[in-house]
Amino acid sequence: MRRFAAPAIFALLVVATIAAFAYAQRRKREPLILDKVTFSPLLAGRSVITPNGDGRNDFVHIRFRLTRTDRGIVDVVDRDEHPVKTFTVKILSEKGRVTSRIPPGGELEAFKNFALRWNGRTNAGALVPTGPYHLRVRLLGEDRTLIPAGRIRVHTLRRASGSG
Repeated sequence: MRRFAAPAIFALLVVATIAAFAYAQRRKREPLILDKVTFSPLLAGRSVITPNGDGRNDFVHIRFRLTRTDRGIVDVVDRDEHPVKTFTVKILSEKGRVTSRIPPGGELEAFKNFALRWNGRTNAGALVPTGPYHLRVRLLGEDRTLIPAGRIRVHTLRRASGSG
């Protein structure tokens, strides 16, 4: 009986490895669910905001699109994926005008252009610490979390005061 244990375990590991490889390949061929993600403004190709009230780079505009309809929650998360700000997202027309707003948990329709603006503050209105932050879209019906490539770097600099 013991002689057959090692070959049986090896055979199970081979089958499990092949199954995992096949699953990964199938997932790679799935179309993107979250696409056309843009951050602006960009400084040297990176999204950096300095929310110090000087009127320059005080906020970031984020746009994205989904290829599937689902209820969702859109937020910005810190490096540990803790949410810092949850958004009501705007739906944009072809000309970039806001046509409606979707609250957290609302239905995000496929192939609509969504937008939000973040000023580097938490839900409570406090300024976030300096560091990297990411967009996160949670699709509630599919029980999926999507975090696109790209990050928002926040630098919490104080506004320079005039010394006359």
